Amino acid sequence: MINILLVGLIGYGYYNLKSNSVYYAKKTPHKEGTEPVLMMLVDNLAWIYKPEIKEIKYEGEGKSTIKIYSDKKNQAGFLTTANKNGKKGYLFDNIKARTIVEFDSGFNAIKMYNTSESIQEIDFTKK
Repeated sequence: MINILLVGLIGYGYYNLKSNSVYYAKKTPHKEGTEPVLMMLVDNLAWIYKPEIKEIKYEGEGKSTIKIYSDKKNQAGFLTTANKNGKKGYLFDNIKARTIVEFDSGFNAIKMYNTSESIQEIDFTKK
């Protein structure tokens, strides 16, 4: 009986943390320049509430992806998880602007590419 109660409490706690992760990320203090809300949104896409918005589609099967549309048919960009060299990160592709931005696990931009003719790395580091 105690085992069933313990498993139920742990399961409820896990579900609560996953399904409310965006709220917790928003309310938790974080370092300037990081975006914990976007990180939790992409990481826990299968668990969270996803409102119906015409310009946004969610794909939680396999690799979590948020697709952004300029209208019903034309995709303008997407945000997804990425693993490069065994390190977790994120990728944003702005299809209309032909720009790709790579983020590290803390959602700090690390690389930017222009894809208008060929993929060219853009240096945007502060000096």
